[in-house]
Amino acid sequence: GMRDDEIQILLRYGQHPNIITVKDIFIEKETKDTFTVYLVTELMTGGELFEKIQRQKQFSEREASAVMKTITQTLAYLHKAHVAHR
Repeated sequence: GMRDDEIQILLRYGQHPNIITVKDIFIEKETKDTFTVYLVTELMTGGELFEKIQRQKQFSEREASAVMKTITQTLAYLHKAHVAHR
């Protein structure tokens, strides 16, 4: 599952347009030592990037370039804040 530091990163950097926004967090205690954390996020309707690439018959260089630009700009934003994506 997600660790506390991962949740804190989402809360701290979720204002970036390419990082999912956490709207709320619910913790459900199951036993003395176990619990489940539920994250309520913004609705994401685009699906998985990999699945989109597979569905398309062609993925143009222009489309690939736009995707890579978005990914590298978002990673640069996180790296500047000393956050590494794993």
